[in-house]
Amino acid sequence: MQHCQPAAGRYRTNARRARTLIIGAAVAASAFMTTSASAALIVRYSFDETDNTVNPQVVDSVGPTFTNGGQNGGVDLDVDGVFGSGASFDGDNDVAFAGNSSGSEFKTSSDFTFTTWINLQPDSSPDVQARIFDATNTPDAISGGLGWRLQLLNQNPSNAGTIQLQARGGGTAINSTLSTLQEVQSDGSWTFVALRYDTDGDATVSVLYQADDPTAAAVAANSQSVSAVGPLSYGAAAVPRIAANQNAVKRTAALYDEITLWDTVLTDEELATVFRATQVPEPASASLVFGAAALLVAGRRQCVGRRQRRRDA
Repeated sequence: MQHCQPAAGRYRTNARRARTLIIGAAVAASAFMTTSASAALIVRYSFDETDNTVNPQVVDSVGPTFTNGGQNGGVDLDVDGVFGSGASFDGDNDVAFAGNSSGSEFKTSSDFTFTTWINLQPDSSPDVQARIFDATNTPDAISGGLGWRLQLLNQNPSNAGTIQLQARGGGTAINSTLSTLQEVQSDGSWTFVALRYDTDGDATVSVLYQADDPTAAAVAANSQSVSAVGPLSYGAAAVPRIAANQNAVKRTAALYDEITLWDTVLTDEELATVFRATQVPEPASASLVFGAAALLVAGRRQCVGRRQRRRDA
């Protein structure tokens, strides 16, 4: 029998667990779900719905049509991903757009979490400051632009996989080399990269390898934070890009998979769930996670109903 506890006790704990499980289910099942804590998956590029021959584009399986993006230069959308299909960028003339002229949900001024899997190709020589993802309106220094981007330092072989975070909302800019993080691997294996941006707090980047434990402790141990610069703003004409900058240079030779955007700052536990859910086969993971989440939500509703009946008695 499930015992109902006050909100400060088991009820609140179960609500947090349900939120985490629902987040995992949303990723695994490509579902748009808003949890009781208002965490929602708003963009997902799984690269599984793509076609190399008919109107090739990057397809958002969650959001509105404008979040779909075109690609040019011959991006291969039929390669093995971290699971299912991925996208291959050759570092020469490949770029994909994460949105279009109508808009992009990656240009958000609210709290957000961005995640991607990336597989730098062995023996590739990416440009200095090669972009992992670029949602700015400038191809050059962030001090003269708006938005945010993650890029690879790559000034010499010893720091080729070191991540830089740059962001600006109109005032002070972030221009941080995250030297304490694990580097993005360039040995043909997959690396999970996440940015959690809190407009009232910190910007936190996390880097995890497939062999890392899918736990909150592992996320915390492999994260680095810098002070955020408040809400971000963007140039109206800028379209966020994958693996290149606004001039379609600063390119990255890599495979990509499972790019997601969330409308909140995920906790370490929730990010660990996304890390796990985006590299396990579906739909088995989805059914397991949905089942567990349903039980927790059902238990919560039972508790609410019992408290209401006691008040009415």
